[in-house]
Amino acid sequence: MWVVEEMISHRIDFSACPIGIVPFGTGNDLSHVLGWGIAAPKTLLGENLVELKRLIVDWIDATISDFDIWDIDVEVNENRGAIVKVRSDEGRVLKRALSRFQGPTEVPILHYHRKMSNYLSIGIDARIGFGFDKKRTRSTICNKCVYGWEGFKKLFTRTVPINEAVHSVEVGFIGDPPLPPEGQIKLEKNESKFQVEVNQENQKLVSLFSTAAQRGAGENALQGSPVCLIGLNINSYGSGTDPWGTSRGKVAVLGPDGRPKEDVWGSQSFNDGKLEFVCYNNPVRLAMERMIKGQASRLGQGGGPFAVKFRDLDINGPPMRTYLNIDGEFFQLIAPKSITISLAKEIPGGKIKVLRKKPASR
Repeated sequence: MWVVEEMISHRIDFSACPIGIVPFGTGNDLSHVLGWGIAAPKTLLGENLVELKRLIVDWIDATISDFDIWDIDVEVNENRGAIVKVRSDEGRVLKRALSRFQGPTEVPILHYHRKMSNYLSIGIDARIGFGFDKKRTRSTICNKCVYGWEGFKKLFTRTVPINEAVHSVEVGFIGDPPLPPEGQIKLEKNESKFQVEVNQENQKLVSLFSTAAQRGAGENALQGSPVCLIGLNINSYGSGTDPWGTSRGKVAVLGPDGRPKEDVWGSQSFNDGKLEFVCYNNPVRLAMERMIKGQASRLGQGGGPFAVKFRDLDINGPPMRTYLNIDGEFFQLIAPKSITISLAKEIPGGKIKVLRKKPASR
């Protein structure tokens, strides 16, 4: 995302500068979706630069596509809250709370903002990634081994499940589109089947689900005790799995009548202005996704903005800790308050241009 951030800061026209991808990371999910592969090229230059020339030809022949970019805003409680990240300091790997200087005083950052292109997740998968960051190497193969080991260890430790960490997830439009005079909003069939509420500030709120024991009338409920919650912008997660596409018909949201919601949601696209939400009921299902498809359950699809609201801080007990993953960047959240997700406001239409590799002709 640093490329997008730099383009914003230098006011570069996104419509005139499509972004190309080379898969040099560990997961390479974005590269996989755009057709550039999931593994780094064995040779980038080659003899007489033949490999580089081939890559340049592929870029020239590529299709230019729109691609959604999302704003992520994380807020933690001002009392005992912190956003912790793994950092390297003089060869040592340390967990440190994000902070800034206010005059001569270093104060914790309670509000954190960044862009998202691929996905966001809360729960055990982010905790695995947080542990992975402590032992990250420069080798892709070694990194995959470290990731696997961290995942195995987390099978034997308790991570706060989503129904204990999150109070509710809501999606809404504030003043847009305008409300009809009678305050009733009609939704397109493929937009949403969530319960609609209109508050006194002329806002439209759509409840994705609530985990509260005493939820409001007409609210949907999260079923079970999922170990992670994932919001997807692309149809690739965890090095190539497709949780949304392979989970059709599996819904983990109960309607106000106590029955599972009907799966009426559409297919996934990275330029439709929507996010798809899924969950995994246990870490074994999460691990099995690569071998046996369809282990996730669907929660919903919508255009946002989304608000993930966490449970209130217990002033008499220890602060709740959960973990967050944004495009492969991992955080520990202490006493989290909320996470809001909306299409990037600094980018026209919330969309950049990307290069999509053309399939090889047969």
